[in-house]
Amino acid sequence: MLQGVCVKADSSELLKNGERYYLFPNGPEHYYVSNFPNKGAHRGCYHAERFEIVANQELHKEKLYKAQLVYREQGYKGVKLGEYFLRVKGTHANFYKDPELSRLRGCFPLDWFSNFEEVTLNDSPEEVVSIEEVDLEEIYVESEPTEYEQLSLF
Repeated sequence: MLQGVCVKADSSELLKNGERYYLFPNGPEHYYVSNFPNKGAHRGCYHAERFEIVANQELHKEKLYKAQLVYREQGYKGVKLGEYFLRVKGTHANFYKDPELSRLRGCFPLDWFSNFEEVTLNDSPEEVVSIEEVDLEEIYVESEPTEYEQLSLF
């Protein structure tokens, strides 16, 4: 999925010059065009020369981003559309549910996400909890029984 701006609407009543659309490749020279990030909701198939592709903003691998998952293939219905935290890997990104990156949800193409925001984690030191020393004589330790009784199962 790509995004592009219409530059040649010509006589088409469905397209407007300067309007942004979601583009789904259909061969090397055509796109299915949609107002939504859903190939099934397209307005038609148009020649690629009618659109100027809008490039994704520059994303750095060492930074953490927050973005909206706006599209997914049919086989990924278990992954809900919504906000996730991303680590970029080339044209794809590992995405997580939490900013601590402890719950990996998968690896999807960057084109499936929108509204990227850089996230700066608060690196302030966490509160230190002090542990009091305990005298071992104060702790109650249960003594082992001296007599054993055998259980019979039959």
